Amino acid sequence: QNGGFSMVANATYSKATRAGAGSTLFTRSPNLPDLTYTVSANYDFGDIATFGINTTGQTSVLGDDGNVYPGSATFGAVLQVRPVKNLELGVQAYNLFNKYDLRGAGNRVDNGLIAGGAALGRTFTGSVRYSF
Repeated sequence: QNGGFSMVANATYSKATRAGAGSTLFTRSPNLPDLTYTVSANYDFGDIATFGINTTGQTSVLGDDGNVYPGSATFGAVLQVRPVKNLELGVQAYNLFNKYDLRGAGNRVDNGLIAGGAALGRTFTGSVRYSF
């Protein structure tokens, strides 16, 4: 934190491997990205407003089907305004660029379909906070 600016980052790194059935050979563990991360930066304009941007993502993932699924990231933003004392109005945007993004690994199933945990599409939420 420096004045009104603040930044928070977190990451998880894993170089997980697994042994093949009946083998001492270790290979990359499926369905786990080597790196997952989140970075958030905000600027607080005092009693007036706060604005922030964020990203969350992961590196490529090996699926149980043997395919490698590319890593990617989604971006978001938040704006909070305080028009009067004790009242805060906010709007949050998730997946701001409406990017198709799988979380974890996608696995191919019949007919060329991919099954996986897709991130939500562009989503906006609003908030009202009253303090007393």
